[in-house]
Amino acid sequence: MDLKAEKPELLEQFDLPKQLQVSLLSLAQQSQLKSKSLKEGVSQLEQEVSDWFDTSMERASGVYRRNARGIAILIGFFFAIAPTPTLFT
Repeated sequence: MDLKAEKPELLEQFDLPKQLQVSLLSLAQQSQLKSKSLKEGVSQLEQEVSDWFDTSMERASGVYRRNARGIAILIGFFFAIAPTPTLFT
C-alpha cells in the first residue's frame, strides 16, 4: 500500500522538507507492513521513528565531535605558536 498515492495531502499540510516527508512516509509504510492492528501499527511507527531519530542524532554527534576536535587542535597550535614570535624570524 502506497501512503503517498492513497493520501497525497497527508504530509503536505505541514511545512516539512521534502526529504523528511519521504523518510516519514517510508517509516510509516514499514510499520504498516509489520503490524496487524491499528494499535500495533502506531506502536511500531513510534518505534521506527524513535530508532531513526536516535541513529540520526548519533551520526550528527559524531560529526560535531570530529569538527570540535579539529577546531580544538587548531586553537591549540595557535596558542602554542603565538607566544613565540621569534620562531619565524
